[in-house]
Amino acid sequence: MTTLTVCIPVHNGADFLADALDSVLAQTATEFSVVVSDNASTDDTPAIIERYARKDRRIRASRTEEFLALADSLNRAVDLAATEWIKPLCHDDRLEPSCVEDLREIVAALPERVGLVGHGESHLYANGYLDRPSAIDGAAVRVAGGPDVLRRMLGGKERIVLPSFTTAAVRRRAWAASDHFDGRFAHADVFCWARMLTRWDYARTEMPLTVNRIHGRQVAVAARSSRRSTWEQHEFWNAFVDEFGEGLGLSRRTVVRTRLRGAAMAGTAAAIQLLKGEPRAAVRELGGSPSRWWPLLPLLTARGYLQERARIHDLRAHVPVELIYP
Repeated sequence: MTTLTVCIPVHNGADFLADALDSVLAQTATEFSVVVSDNASTDDTPAIIERYARKDRRIRASRTEEFLALADSLNRAVDLAATEWIKPLCHDDRLEPSCVEDLREIVAALPERVGLVGHGESHLYANGYLDRPSAIDGAAVRVAGGPDVLRRMLGGKERIVLPSFTTAAVRRRAWAASDHFDGRFAHADVFCWARMLTRWDYARTEMPLTVNRIHGRQVAVAARSSRRSTWEQHEFWNAFVDEFGEGLGLSRRTVVRTRLRGAAMAGTAAAIQLLKGEPRAAVRELGGSPSRWWPLLPLLTARGYLQERARIHDLRAHVPVELIYP
């Protein structure tokens, strides 16, 4: 029985879409559906979708002739899925061969209160290097209450990273009850999951079930280079604390820490510029931040620098820094 749909939103994705669809059709599992939502593409994307839909009956194509904003396009793709579980996939990423099979096993064992699943990923860089994580806990699946996950994440008690679009699987009922992706934010996926976890429980596995292609046209890259990520972290998390802080029982320290997530992002963005050997860009990044953050930014930049340097230490032997941070 088909219980899972892979949904792929795409706009002018001819460069990578065939690779993504090949990864879907190469799954070890066979019982699943695929929805490809074409957002008014003007390149060869429609022809690629048509070719693959003719090749495999599991692929259902849907197209809008009117161009949609990014969040609306993502929402449309997820809304097209009718199964109990939905596996989003960016058109420039790939599924690992056992992704669907592993996910189906995971969700079959989950309590009804779990609305969101997050999983690990590998990274494919522009020079062809594939960085696969070595998960210590292997295929272990941790289930926790959503509010508790948020408290631990925001309080800094545990390093918890919420899923992106591609590293998530969402229960249909949880998605239907959610606020969906908010068009004000480039990071609408992460922010949607955060709001969802105020009402639903969360399951996480470090198994790398997808491959994230790192390249200069990614939404996250554009958001970082335009300082949009910094603004979004500040805007969203301050509003989040105002709306949910009391209900989640956030401590005063956690509230203050959460309100400074934008400043922390500014420090990390400056640290990345320093790692790229661009100190003037780092200064511009810090100088564009609100003046009330300035006393904290040297410390936050130093912390971000040490964290990023440690994170990419082994990777730098295989990938130039400019490709790690395109």
